[in-house]
Amino acid sequence: MTTTEIESFPGFREGIMVQAPIASFDLAELDRVHRTNIRGTFVVSQLAASRPRGGGALINFSTSVTRTRPPTYRAYAASKATVEGMTLILARRHGAPLLENGRG
Repeated sequence: MTTTEIESFPGFREGIMVQAPIASFDLAELDRVHRTNIRGTFVVSQLAASRPRGGGALINFSTSVTRTRPPTYRAYAASKATVEGMTLILARRHGAPLLENGRG
């Protein structure tokens, strides 16, 4: 799968992070963070999983924020924890080696 193929999907973009206390976090912003960080990763992973493996690798990015838990990063941390779970399941299902980013 090439960069051009990936970027051709509607709504594709890099992950986003919006910081705010949970009590005042706007739900539209939560939806935007999750749509970008979770759905975007899911769509690309789904496409990669549907193709025969002929070498190469799928790399999903996460963050150490899922473990350090800064108070204004809750929506971002939740989205990246979901990415980590999806990646672990995908790797196990397809027998792929798991290379991790974001640990630390």
